[in-house]
Amino acid sequence: AKSAQGSSAGGGSDSTALGIVVVRGALVAMDGVLHVVEEVFNKFDYMILGALSFTAFAIVFTPACKLADSFVGRAVMLGAGLYFYARWQIDVMRVPQKVDAPSDADKIAFYRMTRSVYMEFSCLVLTLFNFCVARLRGRIDALEQQKGGKGQ
Repeated sequence: AKSAQGSSAGGGSDSTALGIVVVRGALVAMDGVLHVVEEVFNKFDYMILGALSFTAFAIVFTPACKLADSFVGRAVMLGAGLYFYARWQIDVMRVPQKVDAPSDADKIAFYRMTRSVYMEFSCLVLTLFNFCVARLRGRIDALEQQKGGKGQ
């Protein structure tokens, strides 16, 4: 009777161990998928950062400020600002806590997340910069046109 209980108890622990392995495997697979999704968003954000930098140059030094100061231009900039604000807040919440003796994987995860936080924040600031500079240049152009119209 004792050997029968031992074999049934062993069978129960085997199924529990198998369940744990399956759950761990699913978590590892999900972590891999989330890592790929994060990489895609990261590359997308770097492309937008380049586009925003080019746009900042164009707004400051060319008449492109008129396009950026239009309703569509403002809506695009504010939409990008909301996107980067949401991503920044999400990334801030996901920064891993520091531990006493971090492993190499812990260090990499921390620096990867803080890099993303800084990038999202810089994109947010650049978006707001573009919005404000375009708006201010538009106001200056409007004032100059009013002044030119009164002088004639």
